[in-house]
Order: sequence, then C-alpha cells, then structure tokens
Amino acid sequence: MSWLAVGMNARALNGVLEELHAKYPALFKGEEGRGEDTVVWDVAGAPTVDIGAPDKKSWDSATDAKGNTPPAAPMPDEGVLRLTLVNTSAHVGTSSRNIIDGKDVEVYLQISTSGGTIGAVPLAVRTDTSGLSEWDQEAVEELLPKVLQVAAGAVSGITIPTIEPFGTRISFTDYAVETTSTHLVLTAEAHVSPGEERPAGAAAGQGSYPTDDLWILIGRNLAGDFLDVAVMFTKEVDWGREIGYTTTVQGREVHVEYVVVPRGIALGDDPRTASLAVEVPKLDFFLNGRHLNMVMEPPGATATAEITDITATDLHYTVTDISGFRWYWPPDITDLFVAEYLDAHCQGDAWKWAHDKWVGQERTISLGTGLDYTFQAGSTQVTARATPRGIDDFAGMLLVKADVHIV
Repeated sequence: MSWLAVGMNARALNGVLEELHAKYPALFKGEEGRGEDTVVWDVAGAPTVDIGAPDKKSWDSATDAKGNTPPAAPMPDEGVLRLTLVNTSAHVGTSSRNIIDGKDVEVYLQISTSGGTIGAVPLAVRTDTSGLSEWDQEAVEELLPKVLQVAAGAVSGITIPTIEPFGTRISFTDYAVETTSTHLVLTAEAHVSPGEERPAGAAAGQGSYPTDDLWILIGRNLAGDFLDVAVMFTKEVDWGREIGYTTTVQGREVHVEYVVVPRGIALGDDPRTASLAVEVPKLDFFLNGRHLNMVMEPPGATATAEITDITATDLHYTVTDISGFRWYWPPDITDLFVAEYLDAHCQGDAWKWAHDKWVGQERTISLGTGLDYTFQAGSTQVTARATPRGIDDFAGMLLVKADVHIV
C-alpha cells in the first residue's frame, strides 16, 4: 500500500477555529431541543484546542453525558482533544437567565475514524462554578450533560476527502488517528501500488513525526505514483504519440517523426529527486520524401529531475541531467548535409541539443486541482484551503509543509 499522514498541531487547529468563528459566528450559537428541555447557547469567543488528555484533577471534576461527576468511564490516554468554548453563555428552557454566563467551558473529545469519516465523541464537560450560589451550581450540573449532548451533534463527523491530482482520483482507506504530545495525526492507505509498510505510530521516520504546524507526509510509493501521474500530464511531451515536424535545410525538405514513451520513475534517496527513463521506439527521417532510418543509440535516455516547489495548483521541477546518447544516419546520406542539419537543429550534437533544451530550467506542471475541502457544518457549507509552502525530505519520505485557512 501507499502511505500518507497529515498532522496538525494546536496552533494550526486554533488558527482554523479562530477564522471559522470570525467568518461564521452563527455556527457558535443556537438552540437545541423543545420546551423546558431546550438548551440555548452562545460561544462569544473563538474556541481553542489543546492536544492530549486533561490532568486527573480536571477529569475528576468533569461531568459525563449521564450527569456523573467524575465521569463513570476511565479517562482515555490516546486520541483526546481538550476543546475550550471561550466566553460561553447558556441556559435551559424558556427562562432567559443564563445559568452559564460568560464562562469558559471545557469539552473533552475522543477522536476516531469510522469508514470515511473523522468523528469526535464528547466524553465529558466541565466549567468553573466557583462564586456561584448553591442553586446555580446545581443548575450548572444539570445543564452540563445537555451541553455535552449538543456538542455530540455538532462534531458528529467530517468526511475524509479524496484527492484528484491531474483529474486522477486517489481514494484512501484503512484510516487511523492518533495524538502525539504536539499533533493530531491522521494516517491512511492509498490503493495505488503495493509493497509499502506504514510507519508505526510516532516511531515513523527518524523516531518522530515532523514538527511543523501543518504537514503532509507522503510515503515513497505514493510519492512515486504521484510523480508518475505528473509526468503523464506534463504538456512538454506528447507521450506515446507520434510527433512530427517538417523544415527546410539548404532547399531540401526534411521531415522527422518520433515517439517517446516513459518507462518509469525512480525516486532518489532524497524523494525530492527522481530519475525518469524514456524510450524512443520510433525515430524516422525523411529527405525530400525519401525515408531514411535515423538511429538513436542507445534507444532511450534517463532524465534526472528535482522537485523545487509544490503550490496549491502547480508542481515545479528542474531537470538536472540527461544521460548520454547519439543520433546517426546510414551512410547513403552525405556527411556534409548531416552536419548542416545537426548544426541547424541540434547545435552539432543531438545530446547537447536535448541537454540545452531541458537541463537547468524550472518547469511547471499544473496539478489540475486546488487543495480545497468543503464540508457541511449544520446548514452551512464551509471551505478550508491548504496552501503548500515548501517541501523537504523526512527520512526518505516526501514532506509537504502547508498552511490552512477558511475561505
């Protein structure tokens, strides 16, 4: 299988929550239920997230969905987020008096995956009741389980998107989610090519995951498959199709036909570098309509390239070398004309012509899609956009560093 991991730390998650709160404030207020069971809430401040389970004191003072304080279930030690609803007001029933009035409310969430969705199960909720009357404290204790039920409906699940670079659909399965000391990490398998083992948890790579705020870690098989698709979609070469052109040299009509076929990508030790082998199974030369067999030896070449950047819409690369080859004609064409043709079109040497045409210049392949993801939040459609800001090598895997914003 081909392996992919995406990681976000609290700073990246909080940036998304802050933008979400600013652009869609209606998502953070509302009411749920009927009559005396109606819960009315308003989260006036942008929520924040911390990664990892709460301390024992906080957990023991929290309330679960059945009103148990401390919660009846033991505190999980994996896949837990601490979501703080900042400056929250809430009341129950037809009374307009807030029982929770401008308080920060902590909700403890268990993150998991099921099928193609990421879900967050609210485990318990707590808020500071110091300074409240005994009656109000009891009212808060009754309200908190209802707040937890509202939270459960709000974070019921987000569908994990497919990726369609160059219009080619890549879907993922076998999802897993974990929390490290700093990041929420989603891993998945892509059914593209077999033979790659998923790194085991936080022991991936050199003993840890990347430390950037938001990162995408692409296993070598998937990176190779991605580059294979990228090569097929480059507009620089019309792969597998007969290419022909006609020109005039010294009053003679010259027509050349050839076919170029890619024969596979090989990643370097650093996955930002790769070698592409190509074959030229057809190379024909016509002089004034007379067919002559043009020979390429060897019948192909290998181009080595380096990925210099990936943006939301483009892949940038530079060819760094092309292996040696030569063209030659049968002896029934004069050396003088061959020399004139090569001088006019290949600067005297076919390899030098190819080298000068391709090596050292940055080129661009359009990815054919942006990195946008639209999801449903209540009745509102929200779009998040990931923008790559650099690539690197991480223990032989391709690391894409990115930012994410609500658009």
